[in-house]
Amino acid sequence: MNLEACCRAYEARFAQAWPRLIREWQAEGADAFWLISHASYLFRTANVRWGVDLTLRTGAMLEEIAPRCAADLAPLSFVLTTHFHGDHFSPRLCEQLAGNDTRWILPDFMPPELREKALQAGVRTQFVRVGETLSLDGCRICVLSGHHYDDGGEHGVPACAYAVQTQERLLFFPGDVRDYRARPQPDCVGADALFAHVWLGRSRAALPLSETFLENYCDYLAKAQAKDVYFTHLNDYSRKPEEVWTQRHAMAAARGLRARQPGVRTAIPVIGREQRL
Repeated sequence: MNLEACCRAYEARFAQAWPRLIREWQAEGADAFWLISHASYLFRTANVRWGVDLTLRTGAMLEEIAPRCAADLAPLSFVLTTHFHGDHFSPRLCEQLAGNDTRWILPDFMPPELREKALQAGVRTQFVRVGETLSLDGCRICVLSGHHYDDGGEHGVPACAYAVQTQERLLFFPGDVRDYRARPQPDCVGADALFAHVWLGRSRAALPLSETFLENYCDYLAKAQAKDVYFTHLNDYSRKPEEVWTQRHAMAAARGLRARQPGVRTAIPVIGREQRL
């Protein structure tokens, strides 16, 4: 796999798709979401527009749409951030939107240098802790503990998860989970939708599937008993090959989950395309 070529092709397709994506997202319509990166979401629920882990994965993507970014994302009410890896938080995009009314919901463990940059840029920030509950534009948001550590805590970073109750459904964002012994928070069991980031072992993406990791991952998801599960965190071509999870991995996880939880609906959203909730 030529990752550099894949990345360039992806950036070109994304730049072409951006105007259509924004038109769809800004329009009145049914509840839906759009992936704008492998783990970055724009939502429209009850015609309120919001985001989760808003970032554009590569500098080239941001450069391409930078002149129109603030105007295109002006309707954005708030953005939830789970943690501060570069594929989940973009200081530059955050600063570009500082002139908008968008409120950035940021975990209180935000690194001091990023916090200072955001405050200096005039970004509307609200720092939150695990256990807090917010009400924003008709959405009830619970800040939950994330599970972004693996290898007994040797690798990973602090992270939050979120449960978002919209007018019509409960959405669960566990974020990047690395410890599948964890149990989904009780308030999220039976959620209408769960956004599952695919990860089947450190540096194992290019190897044959690990049945142990796959079983542990599917067991974790089945504990949540969500009605719909969306598999994301795929095709991040800016990573090394051994860290690029693909549809092959997501399809295996979907099969494993359906075997454990008959009746669950699974989907693998495509970046840039509308996905109805």
